[in-house]
Amino acid sequence: MNKKQATCMAAAVLILTTVLAGCKTTDVTTDQTAEQKDSQKSEASKEVAELTFYHRMNTMTDYIDAFVDKYNDEHPNVHITTDLQTDSAVLQARYAAGEDPDIVLGPQSTQYMVDGKYLALDEAMPELVESVKPELVDIVRELTTDHVYRLPTGMGTYGMFYDRTIFKELGIENPDTWEEFLNACRMVKEQKPDVYPFYLEPDNLGHQVYYLPLGLSMLDNGMLPYNKAATKNDQSILRFMEDGYLDLYAERLMEMAEEGLFDKEAAIVGNADTASEGFAQHKIAMMLDGTWWYGDAITQYPEMASYIGFMPIPSIKDDRDAYGSVDYDSCISISATSPYQEELKEFLTAWFDDAGKYCETRKCPCSVKGVEVSWGDKTFVKEVDDVLNNYETGVVQTESPNGFYTAEIANIVEEMLVGSLAPDDFAQTFTDEWNAAYGSK
Repeated sequence: MNKKQATCMAAAVLILTTVLAGCKTTDVTTDQTAEQKDSQKSEASKEVAELTFYHRMNTMTDYIDAFVDKYNDEHPNVHITTDLQTDSAVLQARYAAGEDPDIVLGPQSTQYMVDGKYLALDEAMPELVESVKPELVDIVRELTTDHVYRLPTGMGTYGMFYDRTIFKELGIENPDTWEEFLNACRMVKEQKPDVYPFYLEPDNLGHQVYYLPLGLSMLDNGMLPYNKAATKNDQSILRFMEDGYLDLYAERLMEMAEEGLFDKEAAIVGNADTASEGFAQHKIAMMLDGTWWYGDAITQYPEMASYIGFMPIPSIKDDRDAYGSVDYDSCISISATSPYQEELKEFLTAWFDDAGKYCETRKCPCSVKGVEVSWGDKTFVKEVDDVLNNYETGVVQTESPNGFYTAEIANIVEEMLVGSLAPDDFAQTFTDEWNAAYGSK
């Protein structure tokens, strides 16, 4: 081989080596790209978690929709659809049809908890439960299983709202007893005939039965024993027919109706909005409700914040003092049957991370430790605190059987108001429908 041939051979070898090396480099690059593409394809094809968010908070729809829209944008592998239903029977129908919602913002029946519809948060998310004020956790704990299946976003207080302007003008002292309350109503009727002395708000009729007659039973027995009895339908403690409170409530209510101290028609066809409008126009002197109503009302009519007052609940029983009530607000649960457990836990964490903003919008104290919210007029907040600190106070909220929510209780009260149910039959009808909801004979 001459020098020229050797040089050519070396060049050929160099070219071949370079080509092979180039091919090898290209193969590696091609392999890596394929892996990346496979990975990207896998991510892109990952199933989107389609979740339903059932709630009854019609006054919080804007907040909830905005929160969910933002959450969906920030979590491309999750898509949440909100489902507003103001009829409590809809949730029962959902479960009966096997269409369990993934997220439920009230109401959560004890029966659904025991039946395993909701995730036990104290086991699955103990740190989240620990972040909520312990007195509220105690209220919502399911007593037969000793688990926490729901957590409140906020807290509330139930009592008597009143128009400070009307009270000052007529020289009315805040009533503590039922007779003082009736006398205040009579004074308003006599001196301001165009004003409702007392306003019965239809959406609140069922709650009033909890807070007036059943509330006294709970204070008699204590919250835990009474709620435990309610979960077992133990009538030896509940004593719906024996203690006389349901009968007394029906008697008191119809006495007020006969005196014209509230408008029976408005009690059936009105709503929370008409109550807010009435207070805004100084056409309502008093109304029993929870601080959740206050938040909605002053959002609609900000000027009302300067004159809406708050008092304790007058006892329908003559020898009992007025009392106050602590309550949970906006309890939320996640499904135990959904295949998207991790996604639901992540959502619930985000929900409570934003609890302060929720409560600021809702106008109520926050349930999360250390989160302070400016939720109302200073004088009003002071009056609420006075009720809670200086009166007998209980959690006047009884666990009810599945399918017997406040809407069903309100229907019984309405039947009495329109005359299709005799007041003497109120207690028996309530007891019969309660027992039927529990499946009792």
